Amino acid sequence: MTGSDSTTPPTSQVQSFLHSFGYIFLSFSSSISIIFCNKYLYQYYNFQAGTLLMGFHFLFTAVFSYALAQAHNIFPKYKALEMFKMKKLEWSSAFVMGLLLALSVLFNNLSLQFNTIGVYQLSKLVIMPTILGLSYLFYKETASKELLLSVVLIIIGLAITVTAEVRITFFGTFTCFLAILATAIQQLLLQRKNKDLNANPFQLLIYQAPIASVIVLLCAPFIDGTDVIAYDWQQMTSDRSYFSFVLLSCFIAFYVNLGSFLVIGKLSALTYQVVGHSKTIVIIYVGSLIFNTPLNWTQFFGVVIALGGTIYYSYIKMKEQKPATVTTPKEVDTPIATTADRDDVTTEADKTDEKV
Repeated sequence: MTGSDSTTPPTSQVQSFLHSFGYIFLSFSSSISIIFCNKYLYQYYNFQAGTLLMGFHFLFTAVFSYALAQAHNIFPKYKALEMFKMKKLEWSSAFVMGLLLALSVLFNNLSLQFNTIGVYQLSKLVIMPTILGLSYLFYKETASKELLLSVVLIIIGLAITVTAEVRITFFGTFTCFLAILATAIQQLLLQRKNKDLNANPFQLLIYQAPIASVIVLLCAPFIDGTDVIAYDWQQMTSDRSYFSFVLLSCFIAFYVNLGSFLVIGKLSALTYQVVGHSKTIVIIYVGSLIFNTPLNWTQFFGVVIALGGTIYYSYIKMKEQKPATVTTPKEVDTPIATTADRDDVTTEADKTDEKV
C-alpha cells in the first residue's frame, strides 16, 4: 500500500474540518438566538409556561422534519435535501431515545423550579464528568490527560463565574441528579446509535421529536400548572405579535435540535458539552453588555479560565484528529476520542435549554 493510500488526502481533511465547523456554528448560533428570543418572551410578554413552550418546540421540529423528508421524496435529485432522506428505524429503539430526550428536558425544568440558579448552573457543569464516567463504565473508554485537563479548566472557570446563591434542598437535589443523569445518558446513547444504526442525526431526530413532544406536552400541565398554561394560551391566541414570537422560537428550536444532534452524532457528546459551555461564556459576557449587568473581577477571571480551557480542548481535539486520518484495518470511534446539554446564563434565559 502506498503512502497516499494509507492517509487521508489534505482535501478530505479540510472538508472534514469545514463540516465540523459548520455543525458547531449551527449549534452555537441557533442556541444563542433562541435564548435571546425566549428571554424576550419571558420579559416582555410575561410568558411563564416553559415546559409547554418546549413541547411546542419538539412538535414543530417533528412536523418541520417530516415536511423536509417529504420534500426530499418529491425532489430526490436536489443534493441540498439529501441529508433529509428518511431511513426506516425500529420504533422501540427510537422510543427509548425519545423518552430520554423528554426526561432530560423535564428534569432540567424541575431542577430550575426547585433549585436556585446557582445549583442549576453547577449541575450543568457536572454533565461533562458524568459523560466521561459513563463512557468508562459502559464502554471502558478513557480520555487523554490533556483532554481531561481542558475539561477541568472549563468546569473551574465556569464554577468561579457562577456566583449566584447556592441553596440545596432534598427534592431539588433529587431532580438535579435525575436531570444530570438523563442528559448524560441521552447524549451518550445518541452518539452510539448514530454509528450503530448507520443513520445520520436528522434521521434520528425525525423519530425522536414526535415521541418527545407527546411526553413533554402531556407533562406540561403538571409542571407549569393549568392556570399558567390557560393564561399563556389565551395571550397567544389573542395577540398576533405574541404568537409570532412563539412561532419564531419554534422555528429556531428546529435548528437548535438539528445542530445538537449533528454535533453529538458527528463529533461527540463531550464536544457538545464544550460547545454548550462556550455558548455560556458568550451569553454571560454579551448579556452583561445588553442587559446592563456588568461582570465583577471574579466573574471575569472565571470567564478567562473557562475560555482558555475551551481553546485548549479545541487544540487537543485537532491534535487527536491527525492520527485518526491513518487508515487501519478496524478503526473504532469512541464517545470521548471521536474527532470530527435550553441554557446557561443566570437570568430568566436559564429557562431555555440546549434541548428545545
